Amino acid sequence: MSRARDRRETAPSSEALLEARDVHVSFTGRTGLLSGISGRAAPVARAVDGVSLAVKQGEIVALAGESGCGKTTLARTIMGLERPTRGDVFYEGRPIRDDLRGYRRKVQMVFQDPTGALNPRQTIYESVAEGLRIHKLPGVEESLVADALTRA
Repeated sequence: MSRARDRRETAPSSEALLEARDVHVSFTGRTGLLSGISGRAAPVARAVDGVSLAVKQGEIVALAGESGCGKTTLARTIMGLERPTRGDVFYEGRPIRDDLRGYRRKVQMVFQDPTGALNPRQTIYESVAEGLRIHKLPGVEESLVADALTRA
């Protein structure tokens, strides 16, 4: 994920229930035998690059983006399942690392259903029409799709 915004302050937002502050997550790649002998450094993959967000009580947040852009890594970091390479995650104003077990009892992550996700190769029309075709709804397809989209 690319840098959301540059935030320099160190104290968490007093209004935020959950806050990620300048979170970076990098993974070190594997090296082969020859790389180790030659002293070549292992490749580093930046999965999350300076993301900041604040979630207030009652807000719902969804992470959307292309496959491989860092959504799951950011969510796992916010859940405390991955450690940030840099930056912090706060819950109720305290770093989650201070009471990770207690924090995990209060939060959850809901993964997307890949069969329910939009197919980037299909138009919105085709995505809606596909369900109508599967269920063999009677009527003119264009009208049914237009009606479904109007009601959505």
